[in-house]
Amino acid sequence: MHEHNLPKVFAMQAGPILQHRVSKAALEARAQKRLPSTRERALAGAGAEAGTRAGSSSGVKGRDDPSPSYMSQQPHLNEKMRAILIDWLVAVHLRFKLVPETLYLTVIILDRYLDKKQAARKKLQLVGVTALLIASKYEEISPPEIRDLVYITDRAYNTPEILQMERTMLDTLGFSITCPTIYVFLERFLKAAHADSKQSRMAKFITERTLQE
Repeated sequence: MHEHNLPKVFAMQAGPILQHRVSKAALEARAQKRLPSTRERALAGAGAEAGTRAGSSSGVKGRDDPSPSYMSQQPHLNEKMRAILIDWLVAVHLRFKLVPETLYLTVIILDRYLDKKQAARKKLQLVGVTALLIASKYEEISPPEIRDLVYITDRAYNTPEILQMERTMLDTLGFSITCPTIYVFLERFLKAAHADSKQSRMAKFITERTLQE
């Protein structure tokens, strides 16, 4: 009786052991044929996408970025004049209490225009204040009025001159104003890094200092 039941008892006891051995073997097989993790798949996908872009870059026209050395093509301007203008634009930006995006877009519009057109020294401030006007119309709910910009330049330019420069700059840029700025990426990175207020202020200070470079 007992001897007849031994195989059943052995089977009942051996069942979990065999299952354990099978599970262990399956795990070892999976380890050898491991599927890539989410991070590895993401990196592989990014590499493939970068390769695709590199392969097709010859037939795709890039965004209209200004050349880093465009100031060398300006016979009447230099980097110091641009830095002084940016410093003045920062003060005007604070005076009108505009959003940060407006300041960064202003500098991009200024650089893109000067990359395409030569400007006289006496017209550099006009180009800067007009770039601020265009950026304000794009970013602000209530952009500054032209008469306020005339006043802020100490009446060095009048309303018709600003309007004419606005038309000239928009025609030169092909009315292409939309472009990502460093401030947009900075805000995203600070949020992803869970930066505190001190880190955020320092990062924004350093980013703003790059505008004059």
